Amino acid sequence: MKAERGFVLIGVVFALFVIASASLVINREGGMNVRMAGDELAVSKARGVAQAGINHLLASANQSECENYPDITAAAFGEHSYSATISPTSGSPVRVSSVATLDDGTVVSMEREQAPVYQAMKPGIVISSADGAGKDSYISDFFLSRNSNFGTASSLSVGDNALSENYSLFKFDLSSLPDNIKILSADMQLYLSGISLSSGNSGLSVHRMLTDWTEAGVSWNTSDGSNSWNIDYNYEAEPSSKLAMTSTNSGSRDFDMTALVQAWNSGMYENYGVVLLPDNITSLAIDSGEASDTTRVPTLTVRYTCECGLFCDTSVPLPDGLAHWKFDETSGTVAEDSVGGHHGSTSGTNWSTGGQIDGSAEFDGLSDYIYVPHSSDLSFDRELSISVWVNLRDPATGSYAYQSILGKGTSNYTEEYWFGILDGLLEFGVLQSGNWHSVATEETLALQPGIWYHLVATFSSVSNEVNLYLDGLPIASGLLTVDPVPKAEAIQVGRSQYGEFWNGKMDDLKLFAEVLSPEQVASITVAGGKKIAEERILDQFNTAYSYAGDDGSLPWNGSWQEVGENDGPASGDEYVSEFGTRRFAVRLQDNDNGGEGIEREADLTACNTAWLDFDYMRRGLDAGSWSSPADYVAVSVSTDGIFWTELDLLSGPANDALYFPASYDISAFISPTTRIRFRTSPNMGSSEGVYIDNVEIRLFGCH
Repeated sequence: MKAERGFVLIGVVFALFVIASASLVINREGGMNVRMAGDELAVSKARGVAQAGINHLLASANQSECENYPDITAAAFGEHSYSATISPTSGSPVRVSSVATLDDGTVVSMEREQAPVYQAMKPGIVISSADGAGKDSYISDFFLSRNSNFGTASSLSVGDNALSENYSLFKFDLSSLPDNIKILSADMQLYLSGISLSSGNSGLSVHRMLTDWTEAGVSWNTSDGSNSWNIDYNYEAEPSSKLAMTSTNSGSRDFDMTALVQAWNSGMYENYGVVLLPDNITSLAIDSGEASDTTRVPTLTVRYTCECGLFCDTSVPLPDGLAHWKFDETSGTVAEDSVGGHHGSTSGTNWSTGGQIDGSAEFDGLSDYIYVPHSSDLSFDRELSISVWVNLRDPATGSYAYQSILGKGTSNYTEEYWFGILDGLLEFGVLQSGNWHSVATEETLALQPGIWYHLVATFSSVSNEVNLYLDGLPIASGLLTVDPVPKAEAIQVGRSQYGEFWNGKMDDLKLFAEVLSPEQVASITVAGGKKIAEERILDQFNTAYSYAGDDGSLPWNGSWQEVGENDGPASGDEYVSEFGTRRFAVRLQDNDNGGEGIEREADLTACNTAWLDFDYMRRGLDAGSWSSPADYVAVSVSTDGIFWTELDLLSGPANDALYFPASYDISAFISPTTRIRFRTSPNMGSSEGVYIDNVEIRLFGCH
C-alpha cells in the first residue's frame, strides 16, 4: 500500500461494499450507466459488488503514477466476484467499466464516465502570516482595549477571565495554491506559551469568519477601525477545528483546517480567515507574524495533488523579490508592496475585484498610472526579472502604439528600463547615454481583450541576455550589450516617460533582482491559474514559401497539403509570406470559386487532452446577401481525413487591423492521423483573405 500518497487500496473488499451501497443514489444521477439481469434483490446486491469493482480499480489507478492502469480480472468479493476495465490506461479522466457476478448467476454491469485520476501528493505549500501572504491580530473586550488595534503585536492573546475576553484572528492568502488541485490536508500551526487553564477540560476552537477585517484596523468594536461590528455575530457558530488542552507546556500546536481550506479553495466560502476562541482557558499567548523568532510565526501547510495530465507543482523555489504589488486594494490611493515596502500612489487608477488573482488595478489608457518613489534597490546593475498579469481593454493600434506596463523614469531620456507592448510587440529595453537598446518579439502578440495573460521579462547584464515569456512559455530572446546605469528615478506603473499609458487591467506585479529560470516562470504562471502544455505541435510559419514549419516539442506527420489547389506555398491563393504587422503567416483566399485551403496531420495518441490554437486576421470579407453567403474560412478537424467536424467559421463582414487568437478543445478527435483543415468559402474572391499564423496543438495528459 502507498498510504503516504493519500490513497489506500483495500484488499478485502467488504468495506468497499459499504461505500458502494451508499453511493448508488448519487451514481444513478452522476454519469453512471447500469445494465442488469436478475431479480430485484439480487440486482441490488450485484450493483453494490459492481460499484466495489469501480472503486477498487480507481484506487489502483491512483497509485500507478498516471500510467499503466491495471484492469481487474475476476476478483473475489465474498462468494461473488467482479471484473473491471479502464480506458484510457493513462492520464485523466477515465472511463471505468465493472461487471459483477453473484453466486446465483445474477450479472450487473456498470460504467463510470469522466472519473478523475490523481498524481502523487505534491510537497506541502507553507503559507506564513509574516511574509505578506497573511495577517493576524487579536481583539480584547477589556474596557480600555475595546477600540485598540493589536495588528503589529509580536504576541497575540486568547483567554477568558474576570477582566476580559481575548480572541485571536488569522488569515492566510491562498493565491499561491495552483489551479485544478485536490487538497488532501491543511494544517495551521501556532506556537503557544504562557498557558493558564481554568479547568481540566479546556481547549481552543477555530471558527470561520463571516466578515472581512483588516490587520491594521480590527478591534473588539470595529472590523477595520471604522465599521462597527459585534464579533459574536461575525463568525460561524460551529467550529471548524478543535484542540483539547491538557498541558501548560509551551510549544507548537496543529489545527486541522482541511475541510475549511477545501471550501475556501473551491469558492464555497469567501476566505475571511478564522478566529480562535478559548474554552476554559484563562490566558495564553501566540507568537504572531511579527515575532522575532521566525520559526514560531503562524503557518498554514497545504498538501495537495492534481489530476494526471495537469501541471500543478509549485515546488520550484523562487528568489526573494524586490517588490510585489498584489493590487488587491478595494479603496484608497495606496498600492501596497507586500515584500519591499515600496508602496505606490495611484493617479486616477481604479481598484477592481476582477483580477487574475483576487483584485486588480484598472487603467483608462489616457492618464491613469501608479507612482512608486525611487529606491536604490529598485535599480539594478546585474540582473532583473519582471512578472505581471495583464488584461487589455483595447489593443493600441497605429505606428508606434505603446502600452506601457512599467518604466523607471519620469521624463524624457531618464528611463532606466521599460517593459511593455510597442506596435503589437512585447519589448524590454534600457536607456544608456541617451540611446535606446531593446529586445522585442519578432511577431505581434495576438492578445484578446478581456483575457488575462502572464508576461515576464528577464535581463542579465552579465550574459547580456533578455528573455520574454507569454503564459509561462518563452517567446523571444536576444542580447543587450549594455551595462545598466542606476538612476534616481521613480517607477511608473501603466505609464512611460513619454506619457504612453496602459489601457486595461494589471495584477500581481513582481520585481526580482535575479533572472528567473524557465521553470520558475512556469511555476508563477501555474500558481496564477494558467495551465501549461506538456507537449506542443506547432507551426509558426516563420519561413517564407514553406509548408514544413515544425516548431514544437513533437513533430507533425508531414507538411501542409493544399486543398482545391496544387501550386505550393510560394504562389497561388494559398501563400506563405510576410503580410504586414511584422509577421509571417499563410494567406487563404479563392480565385477559382471552388473553396480552397490547407490541411495537416499529426499523431496525438501520446496524450489524452488536446487543444487547437491559432491566430487569425480577416481582410476584406463581405457580409453576404440573400443570394450569396458571407465570406468565411471553415476550421475543421478529422480523425482520418475522411469525416470532418466543423469547429468554427471565421466569417465576415470583417477587415481586421490585428490578429485575434482562437482556441478549441479537440480531445475527442485524438488519433494517429488527426487532421486540421482551414478551407475558404467558394465565393471568396481574390481581394479577400484570411491570414492564419501560429497553428498549435497543445497536449496534456501525455505518457
